[in-house]
Amino acid sequence: FASRSWLYALLTHESAHMFQLEAKTEFAEKVRSVFGNAILPVSPIPFFPFPNFITPTVMLEGNAVFNESRFGNGGRLYSGEYWAFFLSFMNSSKINETRMTNNELDFPFGTEKYIVGGFFNYYLASLYGTDRVNQFFLAQADHYILPLIFSSTFRTQFGKNYQKLTKEFIQKYKTIAVNQKNSVGKTLFKSYAYEPLNADNDKIYFLSLNKLKRPAKLNLINKKTKEWKQLPDSDY
Repeated sequence: FASRSWLYALLTHESAHMFQLEAKTEFAEKVRSVFGNAILPVSPIPFFPFPNFITPTVMLEGNAVFNESRFGNGGRLYSGEYWAFFLSFMNSSKINETRMTNNELDFPFGTEKYIVGGFFNYYLASLYGTDRVNQFFLAQADHYILPLIFSSTFRTQFGKNYQKLTKEFIQKYKTIAVNQKNSVGKTLFKSYAYEPLNADNDKIYFLSLNKLKRPAKLNLINKKTKEWKQLPDSDY
C-alpha cells in the first residue's frame, strides 16, 4: 500500500466502496425500503436499486485507490513499484478504452484496475476536483434502469463522455511513459506474482510463479558462486 498505516489505508479504501455502492437516488431509496437490495424483475427491464454495483472495476477500485492516497498516509498512488508498473503498462500496446472498461484474464489481472483506475481518478480530480469525481457515483446511481450506460454520466458530470476522457488520459500518460528507462541485464526468471526475497548465510531464495494453475518454483542463488537454480516441485 506504500502507506504509514496499513489499517488506515484499508479503512479509507473500503469506506470509499461503502459510499460508492450505497449511493442511491431518493426514488431508489424508497424502493429499497420496501423490497431491500433485490434486483426487481420490472418488465421488460429489471430495476437495480444499487446500480453502482456493476459500474466498471476501473472506476470502483480506481476511485478507492485514489481516496486511500489523499489523506497524508501514503497509498498505492505513492508506490514507486506501482508507478513503474503503470508507466510500463502505458508503454505497451494493450491499454485502450475497451481494456479499461472490461476485466481481463491475463497479466497483471486485477491489479491493473486498481492502479490504472487509481491514476485515472487522479487525472479526473486534477481536472475537475475531488468532490466532482467522488460525486460521480451519486450521479451514476440515477441509472437504476440501465446501469451499464455510464458514459452519459461522464458527460453530465465532467462535460465529456467516457470515451473522450479515457483517450485523453492515455495520451497524457503515454507522453510521460516514453521517458521511463528499463534496467538492462540477463533475465533469470519470470513470475506472474511478486514474492519477497529471503536469505541465510549461504544463499538467497524466493518463489516465482512461472505458470498459472501450477505450484510456484523455488529459486536459489548461491551468494559466493552467484550460481542460480530453480528446483522442481518435488524437491521442496
